[in-house]
Amino acid sequence: MSLVVKNLSKTYGSIVAVNNLSFSVDEGSIHGLVGPNGSGKTTTFKSIVGLTIPDSGEILLDNEPLLGRGGYRVRGKIGFSPETIELPLWLTVRDFLYLMARLDGLVKRDSEQLVENAIKEFRLGEFADTRISRLSKGQKKRVLIAQALIPEKRVYILDEPMTGLDPEWVVRIREILRSKANRGSSVIVSSHLLRELETVIDSVTIIKYGVALFTGKVDDLTSTIGGLGVKISVEVDNKEKALRVLLDSGLRRVEVKGDSIEAIVDSKEGVDRVVRKLVEAGVRVYRVNTVTATLEDGYMRLLRGK
Repeated sequence: MSLVVKNLSKTYGSIVAVNNLSFSVDEGSIHGLVGPNGSGKTTTFKSIVGLTIPDSGEILLDNEPLLGRGGYRVRGKIGFSPETIELPLWLTVRDFLYLMARLDGLVKRDSEQLVENAIKEFRLGEFADTRISRLSKGQKKRVLIAQALIPEKRVYILDEPMTGLDPEWVVRIREILRSKANRGSSVIVSSHLLRELETVIDSVTIIKYGVALFTGKVDDLTSTIGGLGVKISVEVDNKEKALRVLLDSGLRRVEVKGDSIEAIVDSKEGVDRVVRKLVEAGVRVYRVNTVTATLEDGYMRLLRGK
């Protein structure tokens, strides 16, 4: 494991932000940390990068502790992009990236080269010498992510990186994150855009009120929580009759969607039984599509306590 969080806890007065949280991230993989607002994601990230001191627990990077003496040296292996865009507005993009490189311990020549790499990789050339105060929100977001991703690090942590970006840059960031993982780095991403997140992560930790409800591979989520079933979409000649048959069969979440009827079947084997019941009732079935349960399905089921 590259990064390991063990029994992490943090309170703010009477508010429990993180409660005995544990998860790990494999080397060369992308891990999602997801949960509703106030679930403890940002507190967890701040604990990892040293912006918050947790009440208890351990955080290890390559078996070296991040908390306590010497932690600052280990944290130098982490690139971090926070959710909130708080940049020195009086600096130009080039000056800000250079400043961050020097603060990272790079010498002048290496810092200048890193800045040029960031400008090229994130297509910042047209406003590289523009003050940050004059940039759009999306441009500021790209600058914020660039300072975290361009240096070579063991771990990259990005809090809501997709928010504020246009679709082109959402795709581009996904590509950059995957390339980082392919070169052996570990990546942790938090996002409310679960469908976007699912396309890039290998594993996930779902938290609520600072407690981990699930942590593991995305592919294992549905089998671990159980009962999600299979979503089907059926095109028929008589929607009214088909709707009655499906409702009488005890299926869940039966609803009309355009020219189709969608429902949740308990298993893949149950799809054949549903079609057979429709045919026996005199309904002509034109098409049946099945959709495997998604990260969003699992997330919503866990949060609802089902």
